[in-house]
Amino acid sequence: MRESFTQAEHAFKLGKEMTNSYAITFYEDLGVYRLLGELIGNEGLLDFFHDTVGKLIKYDESHNLKLVETLMAYFKHNENLKETSGSLFIHVNTLKYRIQKIASLTGYSLNDTEGKMMLYLGLKINELSR
Repeated sequence: MRESFTQAEHAFKLGKEMTNSYAITFYEDLGVYRLLGELIGNEGLLDFFHDTVGKLIKYDESHNLKLVETLMAYFKHNENLKETSGSLFIHVNTLKYRIQKIASLTGYSLNDTEGKMMLYLGLKINELSR
């Protein structure tokens, strides 16, 4: 009973933070947010964010290259370059340039699993912190 209550409480808090509403959210549907939600307010989580997506946000603010938007679309379209470039209304070569820029700024390549995971988690932390 206690575990169910704790899960419901986490689902309520995280669902509210993610959607900015009081919509019904099931604990099982939170996915990676279940883990990240436990770390909210942790300095290590903030450091992780700044080492990944935080660098891209800062670069986007001064260069308007839309790297965060590009990265989100890239993962949304399951790393398919043609679909991603189509959704962003850019040429595939422009997308490839942006992907290279993401790697050079963060040090994480989208060509290896570790890099993908780091950047994906950085995006999730960004969504959670909005």
